[in-house]
Formats: sequence, C-alpha cells, structure tokens
Amino acid sequence: MEIGMQEFLQNLKNPSAEFSIIPFWFLNDRLSRRKIKKQLTDFKEKGIDIVIVHPRIGLPKSLKYLSDKYFSYYAYILKTAKEIDLKIIIYDDGMYPSGAAGGLVVEGHPELKSLGLFLSNVPDGKVIKKLDEGKYLIEKFSEGRIRGIHYGEDDGEINQPYSADILNEKAVERFIALTHEEYYKRFKEYFGSVVIGFFTDEPQALGRGRHNCKVWTSGLDKRIVEAGGDLSELIGLFTNTENKTTKIYDRLIQELEINVYYKKLQDFCNSHGVFLVGHPAECDDIEKLENFDIPGQDLIFRSIALERGDCEGRDSVLGKCSSDYARCAGKRRNANECLGVCGKTDNHWDLSPEDIKWYFDYLAVRGVNMFIPHAFYYSIRGARKEERPPDVGPNTLYWKHYRYYSSYVKRLSWLMTDAINQAKVAVVCKNGDMPYNEVKYFYQNQIEFNYLPTAYLDKCEKAEGIKLRNNLYTYVYDKNNLSDKRFADCARYISSAEEVLERDIVFANPQPNIRVSHFYKQGKECFLVVNAGTERVCDFATVKVKAEVLRYDLWSGEYGKLPVVNEQDETKFCLSLEKNESVLLILEKERSELPAYQTEKNIVPLRFELIKENKCKLEKKYVAYIDGKVSQDNAYVQLYAEEVVEWYVNGKFVGVTFWNPHTLPISKHLKEGKNVVVARVISSVANKYGDKKIPYGIKQEPKGY
Repeated sequence: MEIGMQEFLQNLKNPSAEFSIIPFWFLNDRLSRRKIKKQLTDFKEKGIDIVIVHPRIGLPKSLKYLSDKYFSYYAYILKTAKEIDLKIIIYDDGMYPSGAAGGLVVEGHPELKSLGLFLSNVPDGKVIKKLDEGKYLIEKFSEGRIRGIHYGEDDGEINQPYSADILNEKAVERFIALTHEEYYKRFKEYFGSVVIGFFTDEPQALGRGRHNCKVWTSGLDKRIVEAGGDLSELIGLFTNTENKTTKIYDRLIQELEINVYYKKLQDFCNSHGVFLVGHPAECDDIEKLENFDIPGQDLIFRSIALERGDCEGRDSVLGKCSSDYARCAGKRRNANECLGVCGKTDNHWDLSPEDIKWYFDYLAVRGVNMFIPHAFYYSIRGARKEERPPDVGPNTLYWKHYRYYSSYVKRLSWLMTDAINQAKVAVVCKNGDMPYNEVKYFYQNQIEFNYLPTAYLDKCEKAEGIKLRNNLYTYVYDKNNLSDKRFADCARYISSAEEVLERDIVFANPQPNIRVSHFYKQGKECFLVVNAGTERVCDFATVKVKAEVLRYDLWSGEYGKLPVVNEQDETKFCLSLEKNESVLLILEKERSELPAYQTEKNIVPLRFELIKENKCKLEKKYVAYIDGKVSQDNAYVQLYAEEVVEWYVNGKFVGVTFWNPHTLPISKHLKEGKNVVVARVISSVANKYGDKKIPYGIKQEPKGY
C-alpha cells in the first residue's frame, strides 16, 4: 500500500507501542509492590511499552519459584501493567536454559533428567553399542544443570538445579504444565491483552557445562537403526568424523528438538492467544527457528564488536539468522536479545552509549525489527551488579534521557517491519553451517544478500530468478552445493561476490564500512545506510532510478532533500556519514515541496573551560561563550568528550548528545550579545560500578577526523 510522503514521515516519527524496545527486567532481589510499581511506571515514562519479566539469581530463598508467594508478586506486576498500559512477555523459566522449570521438572521425576551419549572404557550405563578395542557407547544421565534463581544455585554451586531432557515428550509436557499452564490458570484474564507472549531461552538438551558427552534421549538408538544407521558409526561424534550415521543422528536430534520442544511450546501459545519468542542455543541454528512466532537470536559476550568489525567470526551471522529466516517463513517480526555482557572484556560495565547504538544499527541493517536489551536490573545491590553486567537501563548515568534510545529503536523496528527486502543474492545454508567469512565482500561492497536455508529450497518457485514469498533472487552463492544447482536455469550461480554485476547503490570509492539494506516500505523505496566504522565517510553515491532523495536522520527525526544530479535513469548525490551514524534515504520519483537538507553545519569555534567537577555524581561542567556577532544561521556547537554531554545555552537545557563528535544545533537558542554555553559531561557508568576507572570529560579532537 503506497501512501503520501507526509503520512509516511509521520508514521516514522512516532511509531506505535507495538514497536517498543523490549528489555529483560531482572527480578533479582527482595520484591516490594512499591518498587515494582515505581519501576514499571518509570519504564513507561521512558517510552518502553513492553517488558519481559525475568526471574533472576538474587531472589531471596524464601521466594520459591512458581510458589503462591511468587505468583502473588506476578499478579501485582500484571495488575500494574494493565493500569499503565504496559504489555508483558513471560520469561518461561527460572533462569536458563529453558525447559527445566527451575529444576522442578526433575524434582520427584529423576527419569526426566537430561541424558547423554558417552564414549567409555567400562559399561557404566546402558550400553548402546560395544565397540572394538574394549570401548562402549553408553547412555546415562548427562548430569547437566541450569542456572538457578537463588544464591548457591549458580554454575558449579552445590544446589544448582538439574536440567531436563527436552527431547523427551513427558519432560516437555511436565515443563509446560508447571509453567505455561500454571500462568494461564492464574492469570487467564490477562492473556492476549496484557500478557502477549512467552520467551524461551536457549534450551539445551544436555544442560550447561557438559562437554564429555553428546546429546541423547531414550529410544534414539532405535530411531537411528530404523533410519538406516549403524550404531558403531556414532564413534564419529567423538572423533569429529562425519559419516552416514552421524548425519542421521544430526537430523533426528534437530527434528526432536523442533517437534518435541519448540512445537509443543508454540502450540500452547497459539491456543492461548499469545506468541512464542526467544532463541535457540547457537547463533547459526537457523532451521530451529521454525516454530517461533517471532524467531530470534542472542548477541552476547561482545562476540561482535566495533573494534573487531561487524562481519568477523561465526557469531556475525546472528543478525541475519533471525531476519532472513523470518523472510523465508513470512513472519512479520524477528527478535534479538542483545547487549548482554557486551562491555569491554576487562571491564564489563564499560559499555558506552555509542557502542549500544552501534549494536542496534548492526542488527537493524540486517533486518532485525524487535530489540530485547539485556538487561534492566530490579536491583544492583551487592553481588547482583556482577551478575552478567551491565545494566543498560535504570542504573545507567543517563537514564533520564532514555527516550532518545526508545524512540530510535521504535523507528528502526517500525521501518524494518512489513518491509519488502530487495536482496538479489541468495546464500544457501543449513542449520549449524551459515557461511560468514565468504560473505564479507557482500557487506563491504553494499551487496545485500539473504541466507536461504535448505529447508526452504523446495518452497522456492522458478521465475525471473528464484522467488520465495516477497523475495526474488537472481544470484545464488552455494559453496557446498546444497541446492544441487537446481536453480541454474533461472539464476546465476556465483563463486564470489565479485561476480554480482547489478548493484542497487554504488559509491564512487570503496566504502568497506558502509552497510546498506534496500527495501520498500508502504510503497516508498528506501535505503537504510549505516556507518559501521570508526571514521567519517563522505562520498558520491549513485542509485539506479531517477528520483529525489530525502535524507532522514533516524536519531533526531530531522530530514530534508539532498542535492542530486539526474542522468538518464540514475541519480547521483553526495552522502556524508559521521562514525556511528545511520540515515534513511527515501527515493521519491515525483517532485515534492519538502525542505532541503542542510549539508553544511556552521560549527561555532568555542574554547571550553572546566568550571566544576562533582566527583560524587561523576560529572564535569565546562563553559564557553559565543559573541552575539557570530553568525547564528545554522549554528552548531561541537566538542569531543567522554561520555554523555548535556548542553545548556543561557541557563536553559537544549539537548543531550551521546557520542563523538558531540554536535548539536543551537541557532534557535542564541540571542544578541553574549551567550553562555555550558557542557555537562557525564562519566561512564563503569566508573561507578566497574573495577577499572575510565577518564572522562572533554578530550582533544582525534587526529585525522
């Protein structure tokens, strides 16, 4: 459906609550109704409309998971959420991996504990196969665990709960009965209105910390034999040798996890008016997303980082893992649990506002449209602040300005939802094997591609390319020949990205740090363009259509038409992007009356002097003066500082900036005569909670910027 430009811009400026950022809210201390209401109300005031309620380590031992007392607090959470029009997603376990109900699944039912397949020198379990040289393949309990919600129940601690066999139907049925069904029985009136979904978190059949065995479940040996396997060949699982039987094993394990665990959860959710969201255990578990209403992934432990680049390593696939699967399956939304333990490795609280935006941009330009920050802490008292930090919400030093982030994420989420992606390249992959090194050149040359899992090859149609739902691919990259060249008569098979001849956007010079997504949204042709590097970029770009180009700043909401040169069926324009900047380019074929974009900024030269340091509040104040004779037309102030800067002109707060270069328009705040500019620089939260102190305040402009 095509709409007018003004309506499109209004939709983009103020998206609805559906597109809210959705934080984990860690319930991790003694609970009080007063504090619950205060925090939820505070979230709502900051532009947060949906919260995932996450029981977390640090809850008092007197508050048993799924007890009447526990549910009494949950009842108050739901009552408060209804009063303030806040939606709730239920975290489906007590900590993680999901599937054990905080250990209650196996309590009184030890036969439901996780099983493993072991290679042993003695028959110390059920013998699956006696091998040569006196070795045995043994079935026995894996002794896998989950993280608990009380102190003494964490990894390696004596009371750590046992994990359940999520490949066992009886175990999964008991899990659902203890959790999902109990929530519904108690809070039925909230389902489908206040309660909108369940979040399942990286289920693992073995449990945590099991490295000496392989995933197993009772009766799997019989299934393998029935499928034509030879049990003796399972030795290949321990020698990393693939054979016919290990392939059968991998297929059966995947089918069991999908059908026994995920499908049963989805069936419950769909029959009770809510959705299933969450993510599997591995970053490239693309085919295990089948039964998620909102497929998801998990960006954690700084596995991707600005300093290493956004397309390095296996984890670099996880943004497109969820979004491309959603495109294949026709799902509107896809999610990412992000920012968890993403601080610097030597100081986990050192996660700058700039880094946070970088992560959001990394995900959005790959198509993610539901953002789940890890996490907002109910409490950081005592050891709680060291449990998977940092808090990226109420315990930051810039929390009062959080609406900048919540508004930005709403724009990204709205923009990438119901968008028709224009990627021309299909990268064929399978579960656990998504090419990552091979696709760097696509990213670095602004060639958009989508992963195409083998499970969807049979659903593709042959047209003027490969058609799957709204996508039409004219190129195929298939390094392992998973598609067996079946599309060779309608698409070009390529061995490298250099063979892609058609480019939707072309820069005059190589721009290896520019990321682009090309799509249609409400009839508008759009390019989301992100600078993923550390340097400013300014270059000429060409798009293959004759049009006006509207530049929309997704952070500030400011927009205007860029100067363009139209030649034949192409449009050329100059595009500048600061580091960490993202813009939306909207192509309009009809002439419009929209304002011109201010391509040049009048940076007023200022000399700032330190006037006050408040070490308790971790802030420094600087002052500078602007003579009224200075041109006030399109005037900006700019400085380099760590970390957040609040700006005041003539005693009035005029804005806040979160990363370098800290730049703010101030023309409308200037008066004739002397103007006083105050920059209040707020320190890193790492200086309050971390182990390593970080310098803060105004710093010298970096060389070469």
